[in-house]
Amino acid sequence: RSPRSISPENVSVDSAKKFLVSANYDGGTVTAFNLDTGNELWSADVPQAHGVVISEKYVYATSLTRRSIVKLDRQSGKLLLEVGNLGWKPAENQYLWPVTIDILNKNTLIVSDAQTGFISLLDSESLQVKSYFGGNGRGKKYFNYPYFATVIDDQVWVSSAFRPQILMLDRQSLKSIERY
Repeated sequence: RSPRSISPENVSVDSAKKFLVSANYDGGTVTAFNLDTGNELWSADVPQAHGVVISEKYVYATSLTRRSIVKLDRQSGKLLLEVGNLGWKPAENQYLWPVTIDILNKNTLIVSDAQTGFISLLDSESLQVKSYFGGNGRGKKYFNYPYFATVIDDQVWVSSAFRPQILMLDRQSLKSIERY
C-alpha cells in the first residue's frame, strides 16, 4: 500500500511474481510495487486508471478520464505513449469506457470498452487498433456492456454484464467456444 494507491480497480503481477502494478481509480495513478519488500517502486499519473497489465518491457493501462490507453516504462513508470479520445469509432482509437486491457499475444493487446461494447485488438508498440469486434446489441455477435476481456491460457473470457453472461473465446481465432 501507498499514499498514491487509492481505490485500486485492477492489478497485474509479472510472471516472476516479483512486480505488481495497480490501477488506482480515485488516486488517478498506476503504482508499481516490489512484491519481495512491499515497497512502492514508482507511481505514474493516469486519471481514473482502471485496467492494467504488465509485459516484459512495459506497463499498459486505461484512463477513463481521457478515454485512452497508456504505455509506461516498466522500470521507471515514465509515460512513453498515450493514444485515444472520446468517441464511438474504435478504428480511430476512440473509447467511451475502456475498462480492461490484457496481452493477447506478443504483439497484440486486447481492450474492452464497456459502454460501446467493442473489444479492440491493439498493436502493442503503437497502440493503434488493428481490428475490433462486438458492440452492444442483440444477437450472438454483440455484447451488452463487456466489463472485462481477459486472457486465461488458450481462451479469452469476456463478460456481457447486462445480459448477464460470460463468453469463452478461442485465443487464436476469437470464435466463441462456450457461453455461461
